Amino acid sequence: MFAVDMLKEKTNLLINPIAKQKMSKREEELKKNGWMKQNTIGEPRLSECMGLYKSLGYEVHLEPVHPNEMTEECRKCYEKELGTVRTIYTRKKHA
Repeated sequence: MFAVDMLKEKTNLLINPIAKQKMSKREEELKKNGWMKQNTIGEPRLSECMGLYKSLGYEVHLEPVHPNEMTEECRKCYEKELGTVRTIYTRKKHA
């Protein structure tokens, strides 16, 4: 199993509530441009995840987190860290 697959497998457990939400207009726009939502996370894991995706040849894009777009469950966990938590999007680098 590749490192990115292991990361997706581990983070998928954390982002399942997010995956059930309706996509925002911004998220739809990102998806149309080839970006795939990976996870929502804060430091120090944010930098680690970014580094891993970049080392695997992906472009990385960060988006701020909007509490009104989160489930109640997610909001409870992130409410104290909203200024530092970001959602990671990736896409394959253009040749």
